[in-house]
Amino acid sequence: MCYQVGFTNTPKYNTIEKYNTITFTIFVHGDDRIDKLTGIPRHDLIAAIIQEQINWTNLFGTKCKIVSDKFQSRSW
Repeated sequence: MCYQVGFTNTPKYNTIEKYNTITFTIFVHGDDRIDKLTGIPRHDLIAAIIQEQINWTNLFGTKCKIVSDKFQSRSW
């Protein structure tokens, strides 16, 4: 799993605060995509844990919320 932190535009009429964006990228080996105990794709399990632990919390000192949830399949 990798993550990238960045800042986007500032809220309207506020020059001090900025919107922070944290992007998590989950890589799963092709031969180990499905969790053997649950039968659920491993990337879905990891994403659910991240969502449960971070979404709607004050973990980073301000309210966190998911704004995008995308799946991108790649074959190497």
